[in-house]
Amino acid sequence: MRDRLQLGTLRRRVPLAVLVAALVALAGCAKEPPLNPYPDDLIANFMKGCRQRASQQICDCGLGKIQRRWTADEFRALDKTMGEAAAAQIAETVASCAGH
Repeated sequence: MRDRLQLGTLRRRVPLAVLVAALVALAGCAKEPPLNPYPDDLIANFMKGCRQRASQQICDCGLGKIQRRWTADEFRALDKTMGEAAAAQIAETVASCAGH
């Protein structure tokens, strides 16, 4: 009887576990917001500075993350201040690209 009870509980839990796993997988596949359009000169300037410190792959990834976080005007304003706080925000945005 106890085995039947455990088997019944297992049957109820397995579909729930499958559902949870599917939701986690789908969350990982969620689309990122679209890129904010940046003019070519802004992209070129970012890439020039980035490539002095990182690989092309990291810089490409970082640019995408930056374009999703800030509009071109916002990024220009941030770039003009380029104090410690601005540099920290940019570094935080690009940090996950190092694992790519």
